[in-house]
Amino acid sequence: MKNKFLLRTIKVIRAIAALLVCLWLVEVVTAFLDSGPTAIVVDAETGSPVEGAVALAQWYSATGGGIEGLSESLSRRDF
Repeated sequence: MKNKFLLRTIKVIRAIAALLVCLWLVEVVTAFLDSGPTAIVVDAETGSPVEGAVALAQWYSATGGGIEGLSESLSRRDF
């Protein structure tokens, strides 16, 4: 009886570990495939793109191995 409980516990721990590894891999792949933000500025009246327009975005990015709020930094990108 005790042996069955131990085997089941080990299976559950392995399943949780596999799930955490998969979630971590998704985060890593997403970070490598991220092409960055894009923006198209359009005229309100005509709906056509405005040539030479510049879009500025400012946001906070949480870093620290997937633990949200562990450390925050202000990011800025110029395009």
